[in-house]
Parts: sequence; structure tokens; C-alpha cells
Amino acid sequence: MPIVFAVILALIIVVIFYIFNKILPFRVCPVCAGVSLAWFIISLAVLLGWLPFLEYQLVIAILMGGTAAGIVNQAEKKFPKFADNIFLFKIPIIFSGFILAYWGVSRITPGSLLVEAVILTFAAYIFFIKKSEINNSRTNKNIEKLKKDMEKCC
Repeated sequence: MPIVFAVILALIIVVIFYIFNKILPFRVCPVCAGVSLAWFIISLAVLLGWLPFLEYQLVIAILMGGTAAGIVNQAEKKFPKFADNIFLFKIPIIFSGFILAYWGVSRITPGSLLVEAVILTFAAYIFFIKKSEINNSRTNKNIEKLKKDMEKCC
């Protein structure tokens, strides 16, 4: 059953990244990594002829849709200023993710896998490795506000 294989693969990757998070100097969402790497690995296996395309096409599409939703979730955390406007933020990300997922699952080629790898690497960098200037400035403002409040207190 393709879905059982996909779920087990994703869970194995989740556990690996859960452990890696204790070692890495940055934190990666284990579920994001599990879902994204599962469809990427399955797509690669289909491309290499190790798995039958027709049996795994739907599983790949479902996992890719999960990645699109996960990107929105991570983007909301990373860029809270923009998260309030669904028409400038959520809708474009979700629907462009669905279009990219359709493109990726409808033509599994070396070129499409390369584009997918670049997109996943870029997303991982933006959401998990690069420090957010927006969040840092927001945190700094919160710290300054707390300092002022404490000075007023006593």
C-alpha cells in the first residue's frame, strides 16, 4: 500500500529530524521535513523506476499539498506582519503551491526534481536557518517595552 509506505517513510524522517534538532545549531520542523522529504524521495524513486508512478501519484500529490500548507504555517510564524492579510499572503502561497504541486506530480523528470529540490532548499533556508530580521526587530521592541514597563513599576 503506497500510503502506508509514505507514512512510515515520513515518520522515520520526522524521528531523524527530531534527533538532529538536538545537535543542529538551528531547529527544523520535523513534520515539515518528514512530509517534504517523503514526497521528494518517493518522486525520486518513481523517476528511477523503483516505484510505479500510477500507484504513487496520488500519495505524492497529497504530501505535496501538505508541504504547501506547511509553508503557509511557517511563513505566518516567520512574517507575522503579513499573515493578517489572507489575499496578499495565504491565498497566493497556497494556490501557487497547489499549482507547483500539480506541475511537479504530473511530470516527474530530472528537471522537475531539480526545481523541487531548489524550492525545498530555499524554503528550508528561509524558514529554519536564516534569522528573521522581522522577528528580531519585533523581539527587540518587546524587550524594550518590557524594560520600560519594569522601570515604571518600581
